[in-house]
Amino acid sequence: MGRHGKSRRNRWYGQNQPARPAARPRTCRALGRHSLAPGVLNYDEENARGIFQSGHAVFMRNWVYAWALANSPDSPVSGKIGVAPLPRDTQDAPSGIDGTVYLGIPRNTAHPAEALSLLHYLTSETVERHQALAGGYIPARTSLLDDPEIRSAIPILDTIRPALASLGLRPVAQTGIDYPRVSWIMANHFKGALRSTHPSPQTLTSLVSSLEQLAMLGQWTLSNSMIERHRP
Repeated sequence: MGRHGKSRRNRWYGQNQPARPAARPRTCRALGRHSLAPGVLNYDEENARGIFQSGHAVFMRNWVYAWALANSPDSPVSGKIGVAPLPRDTQDAPSGIDGTVYLGIPRNTAHPAEALSLLHYLTSETVERHQALAGGYIPARTSLLDDPEIRSAIPILDTIRPALASLGLRPVAQTGIDYPRVSWIMANHFKGALRSTHPSPQTLTSLVSSLEQLAMLGQWTLSNSMIERHRP
């Protein structure tokens, strides 16, 4: 539906691309023909992984942690799966979404030094390496991406690495405490569009209107290009 990212300060933008309007009707038709189960619109990460890992789905989109679990010794699909970039209508390089987990320290903590020490430990190369080897998490340190042991533990790095060069960031910093509601609003509008075999262009217009109202209250902004394209 759009590629989202961040710009300076509190501006959040969505760049609508020609391929997106064409992709939406195709997905809707797939749902209508039952090649996709209607229930997928309500799946979260673990719902999707459970269906896929039990061998009842051909494709799954998920975070990289699912690779290690799907290839665990007790998994029915262990050693039988692969990874590929999402299909695209254009020749653009694949891109992904950064699933960063943010760590912070409450400003009123009674133990700031200890809290900072814990953060340093949790973000250390030692812990990052352990997470990669034990959980299949992609390291943030470039040096670890080339580590032979990690490359052996996460063989899909060769496929994933090109997408790491053009990651999109979730607009957490731009939307602040409104981010959970922004995510909820967008998910519900997109699901509403996909439930219809003939999605209406008004879906994006309604989405932009809802986000504009929330942005006005939260004092953050959408880009002019997205607003003008879908303003009611």
